[in-house]
Amino acid sequence: MGEISTLEGVELFQPPMACADNRGEMWPFFDALEVAQRDGSSHMYEGTVAVSHPGVVRGIHLARGRAKYVSCVVGAIYDVAVDLRRGSPTFGCWQAHELSAENRHAVYIEQGFGHAYQSLEKSIVVYLYSTPYIEADYVAINPLDTAIGINWPLPTKILSHKDAAAPLLAKAKWLPEHEVA
Repeated sequence: MGEISTLEGVELFQPPMACADNRGEMWPFFDALEVAQRDGSSHMYEGTVAVSHPGVVRGIHLARGRAKYVSCVVGAIYDVAVDLRRGSPTFGCWQAHELSAENRHAVYIEQGFGHAYQSLEKSIVVYLYSTPYIEADYVAINPLDTAIGINWPLPTKILSHKDAAAPLLAKAKWLPEHEVA
């Protein structure tokens, strides 16, 4: 386990600038055709917005059969995807990117990967999901699990009660199986 530079199933995007002038900037934060070229599907079902203060850690969260596309539209976050597919050669490994309003990066995370982030400053994060939220299909892993070993950049780590009480990876109630293509 530990950090890995590339996880198959996690892809960083940088949408192109549509226009920038004296009024500000505009760009498409999501392009369904670009995502479809990579995974054969571009269907996104649900969107959410999260506002976080500096030091807030959200995750590690996973929902069965649910892919997500994540973009930070205000501030900056340290975004982490964790391979939670049992039997995967990269099980428990993680990949991190800085997503920010400045760099306009977004990340696509296939189903089977957990997701977490630490807010580096006050941030607004936008998510698109491939399926609706179903409580029974949801699992959380403690983001401070030393077996995973995420190197959170800020010393202050503010967690929800639910994330702080989440089990370690070794005690997860269910995890998806790695499917060999």
